Formats: sequence, C-alpha cells, structure tokens
Amino acid sequence: ICSNTTGSYDCTCVEGYTGDGRTCVDVDECGTQTDDCDPNASCENTEGSYRCRCEAGYYGDGFSCRDVDECLLDLHTCDNGAYCINTEGSFECRCADGYAGNGQICEDIDECSEGTAQCAPEALCENIMGSYRCQCPPGYTGDGFECVDIDECLLQTDTCDVHATCTNTPGNFSCACNEGFSGDGQECTDIDECAMGIDTCGPNGTCINTVGSFTCECDSGFELDEQTLSCIDTDECALGTFNCHAMANCVNTPGSYDCACRCGYVGDGR
Repeated sequence: ICSNTTGSYDCTCVEGYTGDGRTCVDVDECGTQTDDCDPNASCENTEGSYRCRCEAGYYGDGFSCRDVDECLLDLHTCDNGAYCINTEGSFECRCADGYAGNGQICEDIDECSEGTAQCAPEALCENIMGSYRCQCPPGYTGDGFECVDIDECLLQTDTCDVHATCTNTPGNFSCACNEGFSGDGQECTDIDECAMGIDTCGPNGTCINTVGSFTCECDSGFELDEQTLSCIDTDECALGTFNCHAMANCVNTPGSYDCACRCGYVGDGR
C-alpha cells in the first residue's frame, strides 16, 4: 500500500504479507499458527491468506466445527448386529449381546450349542438371531427358564384305564393295571381267576368271578376265610351249633360233625 507523504511516500505490506513495503513476502499463517481455524479443522495456506476446512467427522465453516453424529445420521458402517456409539469426530461399533465380532462384522452366537443358555435343565433351547428361546417340553409348565413337572395323576389328565393306578414321573406318567386285571395300564381287562384256576377257594367251595377279583361259595359245613379267601371247615363243636344229645360228645369232621354217646350210654349220639 502506497501512502503519500510530504515530499515522498511510504510502502506498507498489506495484511497477509510481511516486509518493508518495497519487498513483501506471503505470511504462512498455518505454519506460524496465527490462523483462527477451529482445533478440529485443517489449515491451508493461500497467497496472502489461508483457508480452514473441518476435518472428517466434523462440519462447519472451518472457523467453527461441530461433531457429526454418524450414529444419528446413519452414516456409520456398523453391522446390523452391532450398535453405534458416537465419539468426538468419529464413532465406535460394538456387537450387541448375542453377537461376536469387531462391530463392523458381527456373527450370531449359538448359545444353545455353546452351552451358555440359561434354560432349565428340562427345557428345549432354540437359537435365534442374537439370542435364544427356552421352552418347557410336554409334561412341564413354566417359562423355559424354570420348568415344573405337571402331575397328570393329581390333575386327572392321564390316560390310564379306570382299573389302573397312575404313577407320576418327571415330565410324564405311567399306568399299571390293578390287581385282578391284566393289560398295559392304558387298557385293563378283568382276570377270570376261576377259569384260570388261580383262585384260592379250594375243593370245598365254588369260585365265582367278580370284577377284579373273585368270591367263594363254600359248601355246606365250610366257611370263607376272609384273609386267605379259601373255604375252611366249620367247627360246629367249637361254635356250639351241633345237635348232639346232652349225654353225647361232639366230634368235628371235615364239613360236618359226629355225635358219640358217652361211656355208660348207647345210641346214635343224637
């Protein structure tokens, strides 16, 4: 810049240059760090001035730079199985729970096959993307993380025959035909003890089959023993049901009794 003076003139270098005015050299504001660029901007020297440009991950005019939220603007490169974390001037990718990798690439973790699932011991484990699912098997109730055995016998949801006994087992039940019946428990058939000759009536009684058992119709002079279900001799002498003479002795016999006159008497005892 030429400034006229009395009898002469002065030369002054313009802003952005340095020198005595007669010789002016460009000032490198970037190299001398006299620029006003934002700390997150790059400085580029130009002839007589400089230029500021926000660095990657920032936006603005260079003199003021603000962070770009790549996560919010969906400018990140994170995997679908990862979540984005915004950082100053950049972003980070971290695999979500149920995935493994560097964030840019995330692969599903099979918790079922790796044995890291928290399912109940009885439950069925099903792997799904990024997680797993637990389901109680038939015979159990619960959310899969806890399974409780269903007592089909108590709830009467079993399929046992009416003549069978239900026994609860873990996750199931078993059926067993009651005494006097044969079958698999799901279906029970009455056993005819009389026809099979497995009754205990003995030779002094007639066997009569009943549902699940049998009864004995004892011959005259015999009675049914409730404990052994057999026909045993009735001791008329001991029971006092005999018809002997007062001067006779009662002698018990199988199915009947005899009367014998006492010493000094004769007769048939009756």
